[in-house]
Amino acid sequence: METNSGETQMLTIMQMCDSAFPTGGFSHSMGFESAHKHHNVTDMESFRRFILASLENTATKMVPFVREAHESADLMDAIIELDEHCQTCLTNHVENRASRRQGRALLDTSIETFIDVTMLRDLKVLVEDDRLLGHLPVVFGVVCASLQVGQKSTCLMFMYNSLRTMIASSVRLGFAGTLQAQGIQHEIQQLIPEIVDRHRSISVGEVHVSFPSVDVLQNLHDTMFSKLFYS
Repeated sequence: METNSGETQMLTIMQMCDSAFPTGGFSHSMGFESAHKHHNVTDMESFRRFILASLENTATKMVPFVREAHESADLMDAIIELDEHCQTCLTNHVENRASRRQGRALLDTSIETFIDVTMLRDLKVLVEDDRLLGHLPVVFGVVCASLQVGQKSTCLMFMYNSLRTMIASSVRLGFAGTLQAQGIQHEIQQLIPEIVDRHRSISVGEVHVSFPSVDVLQNLHDTMFSKLFYS
């Protein structure tokens, strides 16, 4: 049977970006719940600002690890070192915990879904042997590389998934209506390619937080008396 590699790759991208793809993201809000409950996000304009600030942080702190993991996907020693570096850089304990949980969930789901990709099983062995923490940006980069998804598409996917997580959490918390949230997502996702391109030269040795207030708000998540999300 003839297949078009470009078309099948697009279908793979769509599958991994689908909210039904079980990676644990449903349990996370990327700090939005804390920002809302601490009155940092009170209306749609402040919601837009929060999302944009969070995406900027993702581009400068997480995407460099995605990019490097994609480049080094078949070098397990390099992936271990990259994962350790990611652990050092994620000083926000809530974000760090969420990254490890989602990374491992993504790996487990990918192994069961893409059963012919042996590279992922090698990665799983490292996790089981406690040689790899399995941070999300690192695992995401390796998974996409193993599926022959291009590096730029991989970075765009990671950013899109981050945006989708915040949008979905706003609906589940009753902050935004379903259609209203989709309108905001459509508006902001147009900016993702520019954000990724603007920060494409940042290496893993230069990762940083562009908007510290977002990081601080997410770090306060565990202090809330009641919460819907894990982060």
